Amino acid sequence: MDTNDTLRAVFRCVGRSEEFCLVPNAFDARLFSEDDLLEVLRAMSSVPSNQVKIRVYVDGGLRHDYEARVLRSPPAIDERLETWVTRIFAGASFGIAINSAEQFNDALATRFARLFARDVDVWAQAAGGVDMVFFIGNYGYTPFGIHHDGDDSTILHFHRGPGDKTLMFWKPEEFVRLTGSRESHFRPADLLGTANNFRLTPNSAFYMPPGQYHIGNNPDLSVDLTLGFSRISQSEIRRRAATDEIGRYLIPAADEKKGSLSGVVDNPLLMEFVEDSIEDFRLGFLSNCGYSTPPVPDGLVPNVTTADTVSACPPFKLYHRISSDKKLRIFARRNRIVVNYRKGLQAVVEALNREALPVEKLLDLASCDLHSDAVLRFLNLLSAHRAIYTVRD
Repeated sequence: MDTNDTLRAVFRCVGRSEEFCLVPNAFDARLFSEDDLLEVLRAMSSVPSNQVKIRVYVDGGLRHDYEARVLRSPPAIDERLETWVTRIFAGASFGIAINSAEQFNDALATRFARLFARDVDVWAQAAGGVDMVFFIGNYGYTPFGIHHDGDDSTILHFHRGPGDKTLMFWKPEEFVRLTGSRESHFRPADLLGTANNFRLTPNSAFYMPPGQYHIGNNPDLSVDLTLGFSRISQSEIRRRAATDEIGRYLIPAADEKKGSLSGVVDNPLLMEFVEDSIEDFRLGFLSNCGYSTPPVPDGLVPNVTTADTVSACPPFKLYHRISSDKKLRIFARRNRIVVNYRKGLQAVVEALNREALPVEKLLDLASCDLHSDAVLRFLNLLSAHRAIYTVRD
């Protein structure tokens, strides 16, 4: 059976199953390899540190100094993971967690998106975002204890190895009975005899239904990738969409969090604006297959010319809509481009989603109301956002 078909059993669980699903030997290096992680570690070092969501634990404790060390000293081009971790951690037990890793390796993000885009209704199941997270280390029990990711978070776990990993689970009511609390528990040895255990061997895929308290244990070096699908309510969608538009202009009251919309989305004069912003939020979300963050630029200056053939980047699509003020709003990998409406530009966007086309053909489509220089600038902007690519022979 094809690897992708085997993995579909795991992806089909999202939004459909309350049961655990473990599939041994579900994937191989074509989906996710050590090289993919090394690329993420190198890419993180090239962006501002506030764009990186990383936690580093050494001998069980959270260490901000090691976070800086990881970012300042990425693996060399010819350096393997085991050599790099020895250089950074000098034999200490360690754990690294990298959230929003999808932004740092677009090829990896694309491979996974091709899988979940077929079987997961991301808007219904993950309007709060799809988050790719790497866990690397030999830290033993998860340093942040037995914890709960929330009732609306579904996790898919892809265990690369080389060491095995054990995942332990407790139903919420059982966890509260045993600990007397809903808070994270940092003495897992107290509860081991009551856990529901799953052993993940290298290349296993695992579905974890929402609402479970859990902890992992990997005493030997291993690498794991998880995809988190986060559902949110309609009111939270409205709040986030409006915050995207006007949150930066709000001055919160002393008892409100920055960007709070308390008292704003209830104002009838603003409700139409807020509802309109929800559609922008939805289309931007879909243009990135639900991933929470857009890909970081690859550092290359885009240079699409009339001699090229270009294509969208399936499964990612370009989305667009015409607003009430006659603006063409185009959504590309969670970036929004707003221009005065041009029928020719709309035709270009729609054509890019259908097939790879010579740039000359796209210039012809837009020639009814747009100069070729403007079309080329637009194509280069899409290329910079990694929403299209130049087809090579």
